[in-house]
Amino acid sequence: MANWWAPWTWFGEGRSHGDNFIRNLSLTGGAQRHGIIVTEHTALQLSSVLCAVRVISEGVAQLPLKVYRDEVKDGQRSRVPAKEHPAYNVLHRRPNSWMTSFEWRELMTMHAVLLGSGFSIINRVNGNVDELIPVHPGAVETLFDPASNTVRYRITINGKQATYDRDEIFHLRGPSMDGVTALPIVRLAAEAIGLAQSLENAQSNLSLNGGRPSGILSLEGGNLSPERRSEVAAAWKEQFGAGGKGGTAVLEAAWKYQAMTMTAVDQQHLESRRMQVEEMGRIFRVQPIMMMQSDKAATYASAEQMFLTHIIHTLGPWVDRWENALDRDLLDDEDVYAHLEMKGFMRGSATERSQYFSRALGSGGAPAWMTQNEVRGLEELDPLPGGDELFRPSNSEPNPEASDEEIPPAPVNEDDDERA
Repeated sequence: MANWWAPWTWFGEGRSHGDNFIRNLSLTGGAQRHGIIVTEHTALQLSSVLCAVRVISEGVAQLPLKVYRDEVKDGQRSRVPAKEHPAYNVLHRRPNSWMTSFEWRELMTMHAVLLGSGFSIINRVNGNVDELIPVHPGAVETLFDPASNTVRYRITINGKQATYDRDEIFHLRGPSMDGVTALPIVRLAAEAIGLAQSLENAQSNLSLNGGRPSGILSLEGGNLSPERRSEVAAAWKEQFGAGGKGGTAVLEAAWKYQAMTMTAVDQQHLESRRMQVEEMGRIFRVQPIMMMQSDKAATYASAEQMFLTHIIHTLGPWVDRWENALDRDLLDDEDVYAHLEMKGFMRGSATERSQYFSRALGSGGAPAWMTQNEVRGLEELDPLPGGDELFRPSNSEPNPEASDEEIPPAPVNEDDDERA
């Protein structure tokens, strides 16, 4: 492995418009909302945010990532894995000595979802990609030179600074105002996240105090001194409060207990907490059903469409970002490109796959558009000898290049001869 922490240089103070926009926000460095400091770390303490971030990052990471090459063979263009390319094993198996491809892509996506960007230093040996070193976005400053329209990155780790050219950094960029600096989603959504955290804290405090007063204990026809009132309240709370032994309360004739039911305020509190789960889904564009909150009216058919919506509208844009960023930063050959395989998410049930594959193989007399080995490959089965030929039904148009002996005769129906 070559030394990746070089060269030590300095770049001017030029910043992009998007970078200036972010720096002028009062949210930079963490914002205080509802008495709570909102950062990516505190945001992840919310179960809804943690679930949304994991759904996206794990969803992207579990897709097989391969490098393909377009080749022309026998006049036909085909796609084959470019296993000879130096970046193939780095992306598909081991981006560095301590991370798997899944772990690296999960980390990069999590950084981009929360903070807007994911960064990795590209370590090259003899001009070839050798490893990818992830860097926390908080340690990276994007520098833009308007005179030459170039982007560079200043990285600060443990008090040491180094500046890298654009071709030395892999940059997974999220939504941006100018195409240079990504928007920090957590900081922009600090108001909604802070409200959700406040509701979580309020619910925690209610639970800590027994949830709510379970009733009123009053003394008819008499007054208690403050000391006596405190003693009675403490004794009652110890027995029947949160964590108390409970049991049956026996009161004297002068004492009266009145139970309290859940008020409308309590009910609205629960509805507000449920609403915050949907609010977090809006921020990260994740369906509530993918955040473990289902609608009571949802059916199997509607849930299936929600999963499809998640693949298309939530994971789809991140997959495109990944493929384009990899092609831009790591692959310089026009015929070589990165591809995240999403067919696994679209497989459906065994019945649906069998119906689709039977049509693809030529069921019903229509010409086939897939071979047996192509189908077996999608089902992760080994190829069969002779399974690379497309099925051609007998009633299809003959091949003009074939001889007369190769064209099978049309079947004769004896009943038709008798009727003639």
